[in-house]
Amino acid sequence: MRTLNIVVDSPAEFVITKTELDIGVICQPYQDIAHCVRTALCISHNLRRWVHLVICFEKIGPMSIHLDPKSIQYMGTDERSILLLLMKGQETLQKRKQRTPRGLRISTSGAEKTLSQLTSEESLLLFPGKRSSWERTVCSFKNIVMYCPLSEEPLSQWTDSFSGKHYKDHHRRDLAILEIIHELDLISWTKEK
Repeated sequence: MRTLNIVVDSPAEFVITKTELDIGVICQPYQDIAHCVRTALCISHNLRRWVHLVICFEKIGPMSIHLDPKSIQYMGTDERSILLLLMKGQETLQKRKQRTPRGLRISTSGAEKTLSQLTSEESLLLFPGKRSSWERTVCSFKNIVMYCPLSEEPLSQWTDSFSGKHYKDHHRRDLAILEIIHELDLISWTKEK
């Protein structure tokens, strides 16, 4: 079975608080994270089990929160539910709580270290917006890694030949995530028939 690892590199400079979630004042970096999580994981009444999402916070930690859809509990498709789960993950690392919410794995590695751990010779590294480069080759890889920087300054080591202009608009970013998910769904669906 194929695995799609989506690495979201967030420019957030502070940890989100319960008060912000309760009154609905959510800054742009966290809104973008919620859009990515919803697009990557949520389908009608279930979660995509073969998509793993890693949200990296360079300016806060560095820290990364790995979301495993096979074991996540109490996450709905609404912004508040998604961000409440992330907030609990951030608190786990910062306040040294002993209990990490189910379905989350917290680490002190940033985006660069996470990308180097996930990529290997047998994996395909994708950047949304470069559809023509992966369309035909996606079926020959078991492990696919998609790097989605939310900031305008992505990690240059991973994106030298890539222009990240489309990241300013979350609709383009979400559409790019959906394109790869749709392509992988088509491949697995045709193989089952």
